[in-house]
Amino acid sequence: MNKRQTKMLMVLVLSCVLLLSSIYKGYSVTYEEVIHSSNETNTNANSNYDGMDLTDIECCGEIDDGIERLVFPFSSDTEIILDFNNDMSRTVIVNPKAKITGVQVTGEYVVGKELTVDVEADLIKENYDIEYQWQSSPNGTDWYDINQANEDQYILTNNELLRYIRIVIKSASKYGNVEYPSSATSKSSITKCVVLGDADLDGYVNIDDATNIQKYLVSLEEFNIEQKVAADVNEDGNIAIDDATAIQKMIVQEI
Repeated sequence: MNKRQTKMLMVLVLSCVLLLSSIYKGYSVTYEEVIHSSNETNTNANSNYDGMDLTDIECCGEIDDGIERLVFPFSSDTEIILDFNNDMSRTVIVNPKAKITGVQVTGEYVVGKELTVDVEADLIKENYDIEYQWQSSPNGTDWYDINQANEDQYILTNNELLRYIRIVIKSASKYGNVEYPSSATSKSSITKCVVLGDADLDGYVNIDDATNIQKYLVSLEEFNIEQKVAADVNEDGNIAIDDATAIQKMIVQEI
């Protein structure tokens, strides 16, 4: 951090204190560090922060009551308690920002199935202040945003048929709990999105698909990777006569 940034941050801290002093005339400052472990909170009251290096502050924002939120590169949350002479106090919340290091999509690339995303970061949090955008591509190179697909899960539709899928995530704002700017993109799906039973990949499930599966089973037909996913109708990991039968039953039910 350069001198100009350090100066600005020091001004911010002083502004916070002046804001509080305008509310509570006369004050003294003490500090209390709160370290959060997996199951309990250990408190070290009145920790000595007199020598705190303000250059360690990464950025700042505001919380709802107007008190400044300072963000340190610590691995645990810290509370700075401001005690005033009239027995009143205010708290400045200090918590670390997470840096997004990756994103992982789980689920099956099949129409009607739900995909979910897991955020990978160097600091684990229950929630991340990030934006989501699912994308599709006909060739794995040119990517297009999927309309209204902005949550951490997405149910694939016919619009994604025979398209690759991925998701882009980014920090929602510089005042959130993720370093700003920060973004990450998941790997593209290995296979294109398919419809179960559509073994010939023409977009429809009919008797031709059952016939193609039967031909595949006696080596009269070859399937590519998408066809193998679509032909496994019962999703047991194998292509068998049961899958052709399942398609026939589906056709009968639709008649």
